[in-house]
Amino acid sequence: MMSSIVRKRETGEKGNRGEFGSVTRGEATVAVGTAADGVTPPPGPDFEQRYAAKRQEAIRAFQRYEMLSVEVNEMAIDSMSRTAADQAPADAVAIGIAAEYDELERPEDTLRGIRWVRSDGSIDELDDATETLLGDAWSDVDRSVIPWHQHAGLIERGDSGLPVEELAREDVEFVIPIRCRDHGMTEPSSWQ
Repeated sequence: MMSSIVRKRETGEKGNRGEFGSVTRGEATVAVGTAADGVTPPPGPDFEQRYAAKRQEAIRAFQRYEMLSVEVNEMAIDSMSRTAADQAPADAVAIGIAAEYDELERPEDTLRGIRWVRSDGSIDELDDATETLLGDAWSDVDRSVIPWHQHAGLIERGDSGLPVEELAREDVEFVIPIRCRDHGMTEPSSWQ
């Protein structure tokens, strides 16, 4: 059985004769977006060149970021040494940066504990006010670049010349010499 569907042509209606704002083909304009508009052009030699150029730009930006991070880190370390020169007990020769092991994603994020280090390698806690001052400066240090770059004033415990047994027991990974104290370490030339 066939259904009886009435079609437009069967009604005799003439359709839209322009009264509803039709546009003829000659008047139509279509805007073609660019990559900035969210439209991705097809891959080709031009795309590959742009991709390679952006990749190189990103590499240069990251290298610049690393170098700036090292500069900022060294300035923060210098600031910590200056503060310690005024705040540390008379027998302290360095600031110890100790690892405090929490379940953190990056191992360098554990370098959060700050201690006084004496010339015999013994460790002492900081008072609250000094811990806040030094902690604020240490929080400016981008610890993610420490494993990859030397930092003036940040010395690995084994290279410090201080007795390492107590430093190791207290998880002190790095020391920062307190400027103008008798610590036996070479202070960075920028501190002179």
